[in-house]
Formats: sequence, structure tokens, C-alpha cells
Amino acid sequence: MNISDIDEEKRILLIGKTGVGKSTTGNTILGFRAFNTKVSASSITKQTQYNETIRFGKRLVVVDTPGLFDTNLTEQEISLELAKWYTLVSPGIHAILLVVKVERFTEEEQKTVDVFMKAFGDDLKDFLVVVFTHKDRLEDEDMTIDDFLKTFDNSSNLRKLIDVTNGRYTAIGYKGREEERVKEVKHILSLIDGIKGKDGRNYYSNDVFKRVQELLEKNERRRKEEELQNKEKMYSESEVTRLLQAAAVRSETRTQIVNNNIQEDLLTKLVSTVGNGVLAIGGFVAGGVKAVASFGGRLIGWLFS
Repeated sequence: MNISDIDEEKRILLIGKTGVGKSTTGNTILGFRAFNTKVSASSITKQTQYNETIRFGKRLVVVDTPGLFDTNLTEQEISLELAKWYTLVSPGIHAILLVVKVERFTEEEQKTVDVFMKAFGDDLKDFLVVVFTHKDRLEDEDMTIDDFLKTFDNSSNLRKLIDVTNGRYTAIGYKGREEERVKEVKHILSLIDGIKGKDGRNYYSNDVFKRVQELLEKNERRRKEEELQNKEKMYSESEVTRLLQAAAVRSETRTQIVNNNIQEDLLTKLVSTVGNGVLAIGGFVAGGVKAVASFGGRLIGWLFS
């Protein structure tokens, strides 16, 4: 994919607590069963999942993240997942979808938003969309999503969050005709298309993304040089393993990332690039707010020291 094609790609990160319907939402957006949605303890998303497709004239890249507060991730595992998030949506995020059920908005869900704001930067809120699942329950009670929101006080965390998104919220259901699901997905994409950051760009990036991008581009150049040098040779099994591509946009590359099937030295560099903030995020997940406060400064300081 060329740089000129980036606007036609929509890189979407799904966040939310376990059991709210993140994987099902991802499947609905992609139009096929990409993520496991079985209701069992063994099938809960404990690692980052990814898939992509071309739909409605756009390449849709969807990253399904684990519920950070109920998967008992270690700091090392958090560092790996954070590296995956940055790499899979490089060079930036078009939208971060907070997936919540049409029920009580919990403290855990608010903390989930806070964690991702700390991980990527507070300006990411300009790219936040709230997606309510189980719209069918509202319809069974002759309610709309707007009716549902009116049941919350203006001072509630949910209403404040909706205000932060400038009204970027919608609801999706699981029952009914396929045409209804298509309509819902198109509405989500229209909300994403309408997003513009403070700099006018339609996707969110930061200094960490730039550093990750530099690593990816450096390894892509090295890969091309090695291919030229070895084009007359028979590749061994170890040489067949691909390095990460420059913008991490090819399906094969992203699959390698999500399956940890990339060269160890590059994986180490990617984890290290975001790793200085891992303790902060890990501390936040464990309730250590103090550690999070210095996340941004320490991470950027490490990158450019």
C-alpha cells in the first residue's frame, strides 16, 4: 500500500472490559467471524487479536484488545500487548471504539478509558467513539439509545464521556436482518470519517508512533537489502520468516505481530520502545495512580535520550 492510500485505510482499536461484546463488534465491522466469541473462560480475549478486510471501499483494520482489568496480565505481557497495539495500528489510530453494554457504566470501564489515554496520550479522546452493544434489549423495551442516555444524570461518568466525544456514540444489535447490521457498521464508519484531530489529521499519532514507525521502516529497508543480496540463493526455513513491513499495513505482517512470529531482536526493540511506560500502565491497572502520572514524560524522555 502506498502512502497515498493511507486515507482509505481505517485502523480501529477496540477497547472495553471482558464480556461487553468487543469481539462480536469487531466481527460485525469486518463482516465475518474473525474473532472468537464463545462464552467460556478459556475463550476470553487474553491477548491482542487482529484482522482486516476490504469493505465499503475501505481497508478496515480492526484490533481487538484484552480486558486489562480481568486477565491478570503480567508487566511483561502488558509490554508485549502495548507494543502490538502501537505496531498494528502504525502510523496511527483512526478511531478507538469503547465498547460498552446498554447497562450501568462501571468504574472498570472508566478506568479502561483512562488506561488507554495514558498509553497513547490524552489527545486520543478526540478519536474516541462509544459503541453500545445489545441494542436489541432497548428495542424490546421500545427505547432508543438516546432514551437510554437520558436515564443517566448529566454529572455521571458516562454522560461526561459522551460529552468528551462530541456526541460520537452509536448502538448495535445482534438480532434481526443482516441489512440492519450493515447499516449500523456504515454509521460507525461515518462517525470515524467525521473525526479530525487538532492538527486536522484524520488519524491520531504521537512521538511513540513515530519511533515505532522508524523501527519498522528501518527493518523494511534491511529486509529489501537482504532480499537483493540473497535473490540467487535458496532461502532456508529461518530466512523465510518475514520482517515487519514499513507501515505495518500488510495482512501477513500484522498476523506475524499478533502471533509473536517476528524476529526476536525487532520484537525486543518494539517492546523496549513502549516499555518505559509499561510499569506505569501495569501500576495503573493494579491501582497505582502515582506511577501513571509520570508516564508521558518518562516514555518520551527514554525515546529521545
